[in-house]
Order: sequence, then C-alpha cells, then structure tokens
Amino acid sequence: MTIQEIISVEESNRDKIFLYKEGIFLKAYDRSAFLFFYYIKNYAIKSKYYKNVNLQVRSLGFPASSFDTVLRNRFSYSHEENKIVISDIEPIDLDDYELWTKETGEKPIEKYLKVIYKAKKL
Repeated sequence: MTIQEIISVEESNRDKIFLYKEGIFLKAYDRSAFLFFYYIKNYAIKSKYYKNVNLQVRSLGFPASSFDTVLRNRFSYSHEENKIVISDIEPIDLDDYELWTKETGEKPIEKYLKVIYKAKKL
C-alpha cells in the first residue's frame, strides 16, 4: 500500500489497529499507532515526513515473528492482504489523539485532509 492509501484508511479509523506487513516487520501508522501504543505495547514512535502528501506521519513497528508474543491472545484479529486488522479495540478518543500528536511533535492527520479538500476545489 502507498502512504496515501494508508492515510486514507487512518483518517476514518477510530476503533481498529491496522498492522501493515513491510518486509519482516509489521507497522502501524498514525491512529493505528496511537491505539497500539495505548492498548498493546509502548513501542518507540518514529516520525517521517512524506513530501508527496506534505505530512509528518507517525509509526511504530516490530518484527512480524513476535506478533503472537506481543498480542498474547488479548484481542481478536483477522489477516487481510499484506495486513493484520485488530478489531476489538475501544474507540479512539480524538482529544487524546490530538494531545498525543502534539506530544510527539507532529501535525494531526486532519491537515492532510485539508490539503486534499483544497486540491479538489481547484
């Protein structure tokens, strides 16, 4: 999946964790990273600026081989093409998410949506 596709999924995500298979790692982005960090494990959050979407994107990752150990059968999940979806998560508190984005020094994902909206109006 491209970063644009991932951001599109994340912008409406409130109650799922999407883990994307990237090489030998599983990675969660933005809201999924927040939910993973909050409910499952406090892995280090990394940030990367993507010029093509004009946005800093937060992510966390871990080896795919440690998935079962990390999850410890606490949540149900399904396998989809190149990703795992953890679905029985409490809905995200948008105020907590906004605070988290500020604490990690990054712009909220909504900035990306404003850019898309402006582009569509042109």
